[in-house]
Amino acid sequence: MVYSPVVVWQTPDGCEHEYCPSEYSSSKRRFRVGTHLTIYYDPANPDHRPKLKGSVGNVLDWISAVAGAAIFCWGLVLLVRLLL
Repeated sequence: MVYSPVVVWQTPDGCEHEYCPSEYSSSKRRFRVGTHLTIYYDPANPDHRPKLKGSVGNVLDWISAVAGAAIFCWGLVLLVRLLL
């Protein structure tokens, strides 16, 4: 099961916007209902890919992804050697 936060914010003019990042996590511990975030957005187009400070993509996630990819590639190398 994977989770992705739904972020809702209000611009200074009172308009409410909603954003669901395309990044997913297998853990829902990162965000809780009511978590306060800093949101960077283009005032001319607030719905176009806002940036969330303190959001998904921390260093541990990247290290895990790189380690997983390395293990997968090593497995492919061993498989090719075995078949040759």
